Amino acid sequence: MAELKMPEINSVVIAGNLTKDPIFRQTTTGTPVVNFSIACNRRFRDSNNQWQEDVCYVGVVAW
Repeated sequence: MAELKMPEINSVVIAGNLTKDPIFRQTTTGTPVVNFSIACNRRFRDSNNQWQEDVCYVGVVAW
């Protein structure tokens, strides 16, 4: 049986709205980094059949 190999790069998809402008910077060694936050909204019906909205904030650091 062939050996299974895991991918070397992780991939994540987050759909939402930027909460403020991204912050671009470089580390002391010159590596570029960007920090930003995304708000993800979720609508659902509660036990009384009323629409409710929940927000999840996701902080992101991209290298």
